[in-house]
Amino acid sequence: MPDIDTLMQEWPPQVEEMLKVTGLPTADFDCDVSTYVDVICSILDIPVHKSRIQALHVFFSLYSAFKHSQHFNQLAQENNMDNNFMDLN
Repeated sequence: MPDIDTLMQEWPPQVEEMLKVTGLPTADFDCDVSTYVDVICSILDIPVHKSRIQALHVFFSLYSAFKHSQHFNQLAQENNMDNNFMDLN
């Protein structure tokens, strides 16, 4: 599985611009849960092997790392970004 620090690297500007326009798939995405996991992990460069458990572990570890990162929290505040998706508590 990839290292969390590697997954936290900045995306190319083209990818970020595309995501601003299209966004990530939401819960309204018409598919089963296993397909949804495959899609989200694929977008985030998290490999999915035979079991999705490892991929989900990496996904939630990545989420936790972003949530607790002082760097990304400061960057969001400086850019006046709305991070409501980060408030799942």
